[in-house]
Amino acid sequence: MPFDQNTFAVIANSFPSYLKASAELLVEKTLPITFSSGPLIEVKVAAENLKLPVRIYQQVDEQVFRNLPAEASTLYSCILTRHSDGYLRQRHLAQIFNRKQPWIAPFVIRLASEYVVEILYDIENNFDRLDTAMYARFLRENPAFYAQAKARMISYWDCYYRGTCKYKNDYVGFRLFTRWDRLVQESKAIPE
Repeated sequence: MPFDQNTFAVIANSFPSYLKASAELLVEKTLPITFSSGPLIEVKVAAENLKLPVRIYQQVDEQVFRNLPAEASTLYSCILTRHSDGYLRQRHLAQIFNRKQPWIAPFVIRLASEYVVEILYDIENNFDRLDTAMYARFLRENPAFYAQAKARMISYWDCYYRGTCKYKNDYVGFRLFTRWDRLVQESKAIPE
């Protein structure tokens, strides 16, 4: 497949610099990706500033995963959690629950801020599989990202789910962010 420089630039900037070779391999093996216009999602992971795409559009060939090494495959699953197809986002979220790399956290938390309630239930049902110390550290280091994610979740609840989930604890998004709030508070009490 032709190497798409734009796809490489966005993917390379979505992950720490030491993953550049895996990002390059991923771009070599997949079709070019179209990215939504507008600002990117800015986070800091391990002292590096990353910029994640808000939404991507790509004809995905699921066979590609068989030909990618584990690290490149994980990068691709993370990027596909930004896909326009909610079912695809959900399938690839399932691929990253057990991963312990800190650069995965913003992809999961961003999904929790969105409107596909089935994805939020998947995160809640797999919460205990997440590396809680890693997520707490990421959230402490990215307060603006976390505040925006929480505000987005509340906005989607208000728009789509307030009628069926009158009380905040009835809505899965509030339960998720309450757990993350607790992780952050508890981690502040533990010296590093």
